[in-house]
Amino acid sequence: MAIETVPQPSIPITTPFRPGLGFLTATPIIAAAGLLEVPLLLAPGVPVAEYLAGAVLAAIAAYLSARFLIRYFRSGRLDPYGWYCVAFGIASLLLLR
Repeated sequence: MAIETVPQPSIPITTPFRPGLGFLTATPIIAAAGLLEVPLLLAPGVPVAEYLAGAVLAAIAAYLSARFLIRYFRSGRLDPYGWYCVAFGIASLLLLR
């Protein structure tokens, strides 16, 4: 039986910072993907206004959902989020029928 050890970070990560760490690690990848798509947006006939409106609405939804999750991480109670996942999972299964 092998025993595996998990390396500890050299800088301790405090509990209030941990939820934000996932968002911070995804930022460079998302930015790079955005830079790769910019030339496609500059092609003629592209509905830039609709794309900008979609980007603004997506940013608002991302901010609100992150704020919601971080609030529940701090409170220590995740059961409302669990019920939310169950409800939307059932709704998704019903829509896929």
